[in-house]
Amino acid sequence: MISIPKVALLAMLNTLKASGKPLAAPTVSLFVNTPTLDKDTAIGDFVEPTFGSYATSSAVTWLTPYYNSLDQPELAGDVKQWVATSVTTPETVMGYFVLDAAGNYLWAEYLDEPVDIGDIGDSVLVEPVFALASQAA
Repeated sequence: MISIPKVALLAMLNTLKASGKPLAAPTVSLFVNTPTLDKDTAIGDFVEPTFGSYATSSAVTWLTPYYNSLDQPELAGDVKQWVATSVTTPETVMGYFVLDAAGNYLWAEYLDEPVDIGDIGDSVLVEPVFALASQAA
């Protein structure tokens, strides 16, 4: 069994978010379908929303790494918001996925509660969080 000190795990997260590393300047996108999120998930598994003004987010700004209430090392990003300026067909946002600066798929997560977008002004807020331990099979 490998034993890694807590300070080393936080240092790893800081390294991953440094310039030129996998978590440097990633972007966030939303999905409206219900893909299986596991080790085989790919970018093509996601269906993005079509409401007016929807676009991939600006680059994530990472906060300082920390340990969550379950004593797991995490890295949280700034909150991203999408506001519908028009709605042709109501849809439900199920979750978000993250791409690195080169457009490669990094991870995805379902929202705690799906968000219905049916009217102008409806919005979705997402705080991207990266953990060193995988939560998928």
